[in-house]
Amino acid sequence: MPTFKLVLSDPRSGKSKQLEVKDEVAQRLIGLRIGEVFDAQLIKEVIDLPQGFRVKITGGTGYDGAPMHPGIEGPVKKYILLSGRPGLRPGKKGLRRRKLI
Repeated sequence: MPTFKLVLSDPRSGKSKQLEVKDEVAQRLIGLRIGEVFDAQLIKEVIDLPQGFRVKITGGTGYDGAPMHPGIEGPVKKYILLSGRPGLRPGKKGLRRRKLI
């Protein structure tokens, strides 16, 4: 069964909370993509949030530390050529780097 570590952040207050989601609650999150917004009632067993609270997926990493990228489909790892965000902050103009995503 999958296990996820979620970090829920509130940009207004600047506070965040880290949660561990396991088993059937984590199964509900499988298949969601970066940028998708879902109702927090999916994870209500883990944390008590007000009715109508929405959560946006902004990114993550795998178990080996490779970052997620919105342009890569599915649970695969690839080397891609990056020239900017997300995944690379170029120090010079025109800098490109091949990274594992």
